[in-house]
Amino acid sequence: MVVSKRPETPIKLTHLGESIVEGMFNGSPGVRELLSDRLSRPLANFEARAEVALEPLSGLIFDGGSRIDVALFGPHGQTCVACELKLGTTRLSASEFEKRFLQNGTLSHRNKRIRANMIAILERREPIPRLGDLMANINHVPHRIDENWLLVVRHEALLAWEKSRRPALSSGKIVSLEELVEAYGGREEFNILVRSRIDFDYFDRWGVKLSQERRATN
Repeated sequence: MVVSKRPETPIKLTHLGESIVEGMFNGSPGVRELLSDRLSRPLANFEARAEVALEPLSGLIFDGGSRIDVALFGPHGQTCVACELKLGTTRLSASEFEKRFLQNGTLSHRNKRIRANMIAILERREPIPRLGDLMANINHVPHRIDENWLLVVRHEALLAWEKSRRPALSSGKIVSLEELVEAYGGREEFNILVRSRIDFDYFDRWGVKLSQERRATN
């Protein structure tokens, strides 16, 4: 019997994951409660922000790719909880995960930059521990990044880890995307959220110009 696959879509979950998780956290007390339970700390007054850059650490800047996928930040410059998303379905066995994401970082650009995977940074792999507290600047207010952080994966990745072993994380708390969607309200609410994230003026956003507009700008 031939098993049909889901048709490919031009927009993939991995393209929108950060925006979707940001929207679910900000729009749902159920999602905030779920993550509060996972972290064993209250998050009721926190907000979510996607793609947050790290502050320099002991005078060293991070490579441009070192951004928090989704930051959960408290009021008045309190702590910030980092959420990292790994929403693919391949190359996520425990050993492969550790090889890809948990290697120690290095100093580059004549020891002026830190080059490391974001998960290794949040796990405080070398050289992070000897450089000080991790900080993020949100709304021009510094927030200390909490030692505990969240890893969001697909349910099938979680099932695979339960059959063998989980990656060796010291401070990362794992939650599946499917758990978040259920806490958010399920299929319909999820679809409404995703549509809202891609409902914009494509013509304007992509800078498409008709002949009359092109002549006016020349």
